[in-house]
Amino acid sequence: MRLVILMAAAGLVAGCQSLTSFESVAETQWRTNSDKWRAAGISSYQLQMRSECFCGEPTGSVRIVVQNGTVQSRTMLDTDAPVEAGFTKWFPDVPGLFGAVRNALDRKATYLATTYDPTYGYPTTIRIDFSGGALGDKENYYVESFTVLK
Repeated sequence: MRLVILMAAAGLVAGCQSLTSFESVAETQWRTNSDKWRAAGISSYQLQMRSECFCGEPTGSVRIVVQNGTVQSRTMLDTDAPVEAGFTKWFPDVPGLFGAVRNALDRKATYLATTYDPTYGYPTTIRIDFSGGALGDKENYYVESFTVLK
């Protein structure tokens, strides 16, 4: 019986180490890729993305044009209409995507899965679940294309 308790305790400790390792990996990936993004020095670009937040945001892909670090437009691709002002936060620029990941790390989200572009480091996929239960606290971002503008 004592052996079983020790093995169970070792499993709990190993699980805690895995969680700590996961948090460290996510933090390291965020830092490495945000440094890569800054080093690339890209201030003008276009990205096409979609988001899911279960909060009534518009569905479909959005084209975001950024010139000299400032968002110039957010356009719904299926209607060619601008994204309504109340929904622009769900279609961020690259610094905003990094901010979404940083927020999830700081709030210790229950689930965080992120992939990054190997060349420039910007997040290409972000999946966040803050509590693990409620639908209203999930955020997903998918970058479908990215183009550097001159």
